Amino acid sequence: SALYAQREQPIFYRTDHHWTTEGAYYAYRELCRQIGIVPQNADAFDIHQASDEFYGTLYSTSGFRHLQPDRIHLYLPKKKSNIKVSYVNEGLVSESLYELDHLRKKDKYSIFLNGNHALIRIVTDNPTDKKLLVIKDSYANSLIPFLTEHFGEIDIVDLRYYDESVLKLVQERQHKDMLILYNVNTFFEDPSILNLMEEIP
Repeated sequence: SALYAQREQPIFYRTDHHWTTEGAYYAYRELCRQIGIVPQNADAFDIHQASDEFYGTLYSTSGFRHLQPDRIHLYLPKKKSNIKVSYVNEGLVSESLYELDHLRKKDKYSIFLNGNHALIRIVTDNPTDKKLLVIKDSYANSLIPFLTEHFGEIDIVDLRYYDESVLKLVQERQHKDMLILYNVNTFFEDPSILNLMEEIP
């Protein structure tokens, strides 16, 4: 319903199956309402156009070529804070939520959190006692940056690539909050989600 209310806005790409950063922002605001935290207003961000040459998965698979490219926008907080993003399995560390090198590649949506990884850990300057576990597909990648304003640590698991115990991760990391965020097709069709259900006592 939160997205439907904004249906006249560009909340989904025309050439790709993901929501735009604007669509992710409206979803973030609704998520905050549901879990009882105060969202950042749009004027708390500098909205930066990262690319105006994005052709996504729908463009690639449809065979329909008479479309203008999409634009990718980044919502950059005006209040600066330190961010450490660890791609745990790869042993890589970044100080940014956005990997700009992907703007020179075909899959420009991977600018958000460097694409999909088994486990990503984000540490911020924000309340260190607030930890969040996100179980997700690629839709979450453009929404998660908004959540860094509210949590000191965010662990991000993509069950399509993560082959360890989520329950063990929760016990080790002492998560109190968990967000499951998928596009509906993945949620209904991806069998890896069953790995999570099997661990629930």
